[in-house]
Amino acid sequence: MVGNKGMAKDYREPGKFVEPAKPTPGDRLNHFRVCGADKKWHAAEAKIVGDTVVVGSEKVSVPIGVQYAYSGVPENSNLYNKAGLPATPFAMINGEFILKKTIWRKRLSKRRGMLATPIPITLVVQASHDLSRTVKNILIGDVWYLTGSTQLTSEWAFNQRDKEAKLPATMPLVREFKRKTNASTSATPRKRRFETGGGKYRSSWLTADYSKEGSGVTMFAYEFAKTLDRPGIPQGFVTMSSGQGGRNRQIASPLSWTSFQGVKEIKSPVFEARLNELFLQFPNTGVAKQAVAGHILAVQGFVKGVIDGRGGDFSKLALQAPAFPEAGRGGTVASDTIPTYAYNWGVSPLTPMGVSGVIWVPSENNIGENPAHYAAELEIYEKSLPATYGQKKVQFLYAQPSARLVEGITAPKILGAKSIPIDPWPKSLKELAITLAKLVN
Repeated sequence: MVGNKGMAKDYREPGKFVEPAKPTPGDRLNHFRVCGADKKWHAAEAKIVGDTVVVGSEKVSVPIGVQYAYSGVPENSNLYNKAGLPATPFAMINGEFILKKTIWRKRLSKRRGMLATPIPITLVVQASHDLSRTVKNILIGDVWYLTGSTQLTSEWAFNQRDKEAKLPATMPLVREFKRKTNASTSATPRKRRFETGGGKYRSSWLTADYSKEGSGVTMFAYEFAKTLDRPGIPQGFVTMSSGQGGRNRQIASPLSWTSFQGVKEIKSPVFEARLNELFLQFPNTGVAKQAVAGHILAVQGFVKGVIDGRGGDFSKLALQAPAFPEAGRGGTVASDTIPTYAYNWGVSPLTPMGVSGVIWVPSENNIGENPAHYAAELEIYEKSLPATYGQKKVQFLYAQPSARLVEGITAPKILGAKSIPIDPWPKSLKELAITLAKLVN
């Protein structure tokens, strides 16, 4: 069927976002293409006839191949089955699935095995069936992952409101990747915050050149790279932030930044409730199976009550059937405190990759609901980093709020890591960036 779920950002609005998808028979099917013997793809019209999708194009008299949603950002893909589940993207020629072949103009092995190159190189990706992509201006150097406070992504390297302000000096070998905009009002992090919009990627690598509109890097990245002062070695920063106060409160403590592999074996009872909410989302876990079994019993009890109450006083019956158990909806654990949330949108889309180090700079909204657990969370987060980035050891730098600043907080015990204190919460990250850069191995 042709269907639609609506936009995920509208899930709070009744009828604007539904799961599973609803039929929309008046809409045309999107994202179909066909090719002929020349293997050049053309947009196609597609119609559902019975249980078959018939695809064709006036530009292709004898089609031999068909694609559906076969692009990097197939927004508004709308082919579903009658259960409201989406069709899988695919591409076939002569009845066989296409496997993309990659040809490199420059041989790019793992970053850790390469020498830094300040001279930009060009990468050509040539896929099968006349599909290619050229990426220019690639630098090979260090990559730093910045995580934590939203101040990391919001503070610019100079006061943009000051029309007389002197622009920071251009650093041609410094780049930063960060989300450029919020595409959702959801209190929980979403990949859409930096991934897509209007069919294009919202975020890209920016250069440390403030003379060009839409260019430049954040305060922390700029001052960190400037202080490192590594001539001829490009410095790249992947800057991801999470955690905010106000009406759309969002807690993004260290467990939120930790991968599923990094938290699944935690035995500490203080994290049990939060981990159970995480495991509830995975059908094969004991927590999920137990929840489903309990739900079935609850529904059976509800149905029995309706049957037994026929002809009697219905005012004593429950107003609605028991809701299916969902993570963060039980009232005991807030959805924004469930582990892995920030990791899922701010780290996993951009890994695995070799990194020179991970830097953690928290704000008040990265501490967690119980500051006494913060040290243990940060220790778990740091321990998960080697597996996340595919390295034996990952250099870890962090800023530690003082006990005077956050009541009940203690310092973590992380072998080999280096830290600096925070007290008070900084209005600018400039000095933190400079001080942490001086601690780099």
